[in-house]
Amino acid sequence: MAGVIKVWNISNGEEVWSGEAAEPKWVKWHPKAHVLIAATEDGSLYMWQIPQGQCKVYQASGAITAAEFFPDGKRLAFGHGSGTVSILDLKEWKILFNFARKHGQEDEVLCIDIDAQGTLMATGNLSGSVRVLHSLTGKVIKDIDDPAFKNCPEDERAIESVAFSKNHPWLAVAGLNGVFSIYDIPTQTVRHTCSRAGLKGITKMAWLASTDLLMVGHLNGLLSLWDSKTGQLQRIFKCQRDEVLDLVVTLDGGRALAACDNADVYVFDL
Repeated sequence: MAGVIKVWNISNGEEVWSGEAAEPKWVKWHPKAHVLIAATEDGSLYMWQIPQGQCKVYQASGAITAAEFFPDGKRLAFGHGSGTVSILDLKEWKILFNFARKHGQEDEVLCIDIDAQGTLMATGNLSGSVRVLHSLTGKVIKDIDDPAFKNCPEDERAIESVAFSKNHPWLAVAGLNGVFSIYDIPTQTVRHTCSRAGLKGITKMAWLASTDLLMVGHLNGLLSLWDSKTGQLQRIFKCQRDEVLDLVVTLDGGRALAACDNADVYVFDL
């Protein structure tokens, strides 16, 4: 990547801000403020106020591979290539907790999600493991080693997406093997394990607001919509067979946007 980050006003197409960061891995908007976060290959975490451009930089010990804001907007959880997970206080700009990697083994964090209360965090790892963490106590609640992911070929074990339901104490977990499971957090049991022939590796999931429906993005250019209560497939949407790399659902649950490997974005009415 060139290292240049630009922000445009979408109403008139004008550029409002431009900044630089060496080899950015990802960027993310703050949920409640005009603040942009970016992480780079060298482990730097940048936070800019937009459009003023004031900047803070946090230097991690290695690449920051995934991150998610807490619902209150005051903290950021991020994972490292080593498997460590940290919580950063954005106002004080200091680390509140560090969760050590499991058994001291390196296991890259690929995805993070946080529940609606901002209490629980979930991380998905390269090895096929999932960790549920308590953000207020710094304790590990549960290490999940589901055979649905751990027993598949090594190059398909990666957990690419984790997503807490906003309506139930459930956690959806999806992997490159094309399977996703829904866990009941209080009972620590699996409600459903779902897959379907013709639906390949999963890259991203998103819950539809105020429903029990889960949208899933696949490597073979498909989006699948599932009923999480029954575990049944409801609909399939096609993105011209281009790999779905990212997926979001609008706040009202009315549309899904899928970003694909050919640089196109597909918009679907739900």
